[in-house]
Amino acid sequence: MTVFGRRRSALAPREKRRAERAKANAPAFVETPASRDTVTVVDFSATGARVIGSSPPPSRQDVWLNVNGLALFGTIVWRKDNSFGVRFEPSMNECDPSELSEAIQKAEFYAGAFDREAVLQGILMNVVNTSSDEEAADER
Repeated sequence: MTVFGRRRSALAPREKRRAERAKANAPAFVETPASRDTVTVVDFSATGARVIGSSPPPSRQDVWLNVNGLALFGTIVWRKDNSFGVRFEPSMNECDPSELSEAIQKAEFYAGAFDREAVLQGILMNVVNTSSDEEAADER
C-alpha cells in the first residue's frame, strides 16, 4: 500500500510512540496550579505516561506528575473518561528513564497491592457521603 509516495504495510498500523512503554500500577499525584489529585500511573515510558484519576485535568493543561517523590513536568495531551495521557517536557525534567522506572517500582512496592478501582470507588463514595452530609445539614 502506498500513502503519499511512501510504502506502508496494510497489516501493521503505524505506531506513533517514540519510546517503549512499561506497565505499572503505581499511586501518584497530579498537580496543577489549581489542584492536587491522587491518580494511578498505569503505563509509562521515557516520554510520557498513561494515568487514571477521578477528575482528569483538561487537555493542554501543564501538570506535575509526582511519583514517589520524583516530580516530572508535562502536559495533558489526551483525555478519555477517567484516563489521560501526560507527555513529559524533556527540557524541564532532569531525570533519566531509569529514575522514573525506579520511582514507579518503589511506589508500587510501598502501596502493596494497590487497587486503583477500590481507590476510585472510595473517592466516589466520599463525594456521595459528603454531599449527603451537606444536604442533611442544610435541612436542619
